[in-house]
Amino acid sequence: MTDHDPLFTENIKEPINFGRWLGLLITWDGLFPVALIFAPEFLRWMWPGNLPARDMTVVLLVIAALFIRLGVGLKHISSNFCGPWMRTVQKSLLILMVLFLVMMDSLLMIIPFRRGMTAGDVIFLSVVASIYLGGMAVVLYPGRRSRDLDALDSP
Repeated sequence: MTDHDPLFTENIKEPINFGRWLGLLITWDGLFPVALIFAPEFLRWMWPGNLPARDMTVVLLVIAALFIRLGVGLKHISSNFCGPWMRTVQKSLLILMVLFLVMMDSLLMIIPFRRGMTAGDVIFLSVVASIYLGGMAVVLYPGRRSRDLDALDSP
């Protein structure tokens, strides 16, 4: 083991794993909302004439999704390698994006997709998705981890 200057040690950073970062973004912020959006269609198929049961299930899904997103997001932020200022930004943006998505989930769950999508629908969904995914990319930013120089010195 050798002694290293702590200032020098902090300047050596490992590269960010962009594949993992993108994977988190696609699964939690791509597939999860899509599953929620299509849940009412699935429930409509399961319970064709039971509107109260379907509506109650949709409301419960939105509430459950809120807590799942907050829990997973806060766990990710607490385990990343960002500084305290960036973590505060990430937590604030997480809350804002989750509330934004709750509103969008609620809106999209009540819109039946059987009528087909117009050009306006596609533009609206593209803008909503861009805003949300852009914000969540910042929330899920993993930070850069300092390398352990003692580990590099050992054979």
